[in-house]
Amino acid sequence: MNWKIIGIICLTLFLAENFLLGYFIYAGYVENGKMLECYYNFCSGYDDAWYEGSVCSCYESDLLGNSIVAKETIIKWLKHN
Repeated sequence: MNWKIIGIICLTLFLAENFLLGYFIYAGYVENGKMLECYYNFCSGYDDAWYEGSVCSCYESDLLGNSIVAKETIIKWLKHN
């Protein structure tokens, strides 16, 4: 193969790798922010909270120590431009 073709392939793979890495870091950051907002803003008086999809679930412990759902809230997030 020609060295120019190999160089173009390596550059393309390098750029694709960096783009995907940045995207996954950003997606994890956004989901972590939603989880923290669920925990601190909606479930501050409960033992635990879990955010999945658009549902924020608040948990409390019963007398035996089992976690039960105490409150569920559907959260609609505003998209930031």
